[in-house]
This record gives sequence, C-alpha cells and structure tokens, in this order.
Amino acid sequence: MSMNRSEPLNPERIRQGLQTAHIGRCLLVFEEVSSTNDIIWDSVGSPDADGLCVFAEKQTAGRGRRGRIWHGTAGQSLLFSILLKGEHLSADLLVLASAVAVAQTLSALSVSSVQIKWPNDILVAGKKVCGILCESKTIHSQGWFVVGIGINVCQERPFFEQYNLADSATSLALEADEPIDRSCLAASLLNALDHWFSISRYAPQQVIEVWKRYNRQIGSQIRILENQREFCGTCLDIDPAKGLLVQLHHGPVRFFHAANCTVIPFETAL
Repeated sequence: MSMNRSEPLNPERIRQGLQTAHIGRCLLVFEEVSSTNDIIWDSVGSPDADGLCVFAEKQTAGRGRRGRIWHGTAGQSLLFSILLKGEHLSADLLVLASAVAVAQTLSALSVSSVQIKWPNDILVAGKKVCGILCESKTIHSQGWFVVGIGINVCQERPFFEQYNLADSATSLALEADEPIDRSCLAASLLNALDHWFSISRYAPQQVIEVWKRYNRQIGSQIRILENQREFCGTCLDIDPAKGLLVQLHHGPVRFFHAANCTVIPFETAL
C-alpha cells in the first residue's frame, strides 16, 4: 500500500457524509494557513459561526498544549478546528468529548489498541496519532470555544525520524491494514464530534465514563514533571478535567493538578 501524499481533501465529499445536527453546517477547506484555530477565531461575527469547521492541508504555525509545535506536511494530516458558542459548554469537557469522538472513530478503522492518554492525546499501538487543543474567549459578552484537532494520517516513518519522534508518534497509514481516505475520515469524525459535543452539554458524566474506558494510565506506572521536579508512581485515578491521583513510589498519595504538570515517557531525559 502506498502511503504517499493522499488525495486533497474534498469539501463536497465531506459534506455528503455528514449526518450532524450542528457541526459542519458551514465547512471550509484551505490549502495553507498559519493555524486553523487562528483562522476560525476571525469568523466569530459571521451568521454561520456556531458549528463552523475549518480544515487545512498545511499549517505553518500549528500548535499544541503548552505552546508545543504541531509538525505537519501538506496533504498528510487531518488538521481542523470547530467553532462553538458557549452555552452549557466548558473547555475541559470539550477536550474530553473530542477525545472520545476521535477514539471511537479510529477504533472503527483497522488499527489496534486505540487509547486516550491524559489529558489530550490519542494513541494507536502506544504511539501518539492525534492531539487536541481547546481555546476559549469571551467576545461581546458571549463565550466561544475553538476545538483544534490534528491527526497523523499518511506520514511514513522517515517523517517522524526527522523530528526524533519515531518511538513516540505514528500515523494511521503506518498502523492500519487498509488505505485511509481523509475526506471520509473527516466526515466520520465530524459526525462523532457532533454526537459527543451534544452529550457533553447535557450528560457530562457519560462523557467521563467513556473517556475512562479508553484511558491507558489508570492503574499503570507513570512519570510526572511538575515545576521542573520529577515524580514517579502508580496512577490510582484521574479526574480528566482536574488532574491525577498518584501513589508515589517513595511517598504519599498525591493529587497533581492538570494546569501544573505533564505526564512524560519513562525514557525521556530531563
């Protein structure tokens, strides 16, 4: 199977696959942008702003959590953002709902072991394949959220090697037993996101329960970096929106707040 650059995203094919009540009523595809999150914020004042989806073949300034860079090559990823009006929503729940939607969608493909890594990564076969970033703003007294999602779809191993990510990141093309149609995948993801965003408004506990089923860290050994200090222990439980409850190897049970810590691989050097 060839894993070279896939066919360009086709907005009409994406629209034809939608079964959404809210997401994707307005859908745009760009060849290149700085960041889909940046582009979509400029659309808050438009009539079709709520539920707007913006896709890009390439981002020149894609970003992840804590200001990290999202690496990407044109035509090889699925890069998009969704704009949502803020009634009955929170940034924390939107990240959880997005992670569940992505995990369920990827589980329907011929890939093995789809897991959620707290707080916002999706893993396939133990390697990162997707990242999620949620931003919020109040504009003219109205709360708005943008959910940005980046998925590695068609990259080959040399792509990850050039960024020293071959041991920690992968693509759907490397892990699947069949070619991945990005336009079809985009429609499936938007359908799942529409479903789980709706549930997050009115049944947030259901989102959390499904999120925990996909989580890989509860009951496992983890390594945490907090304010440049390293801690190791067993993860006892996770409040997905707030943080981790950890039995330290050489200390008490301790809660680590999401805003102050990062879970890092055991092999990562400080």
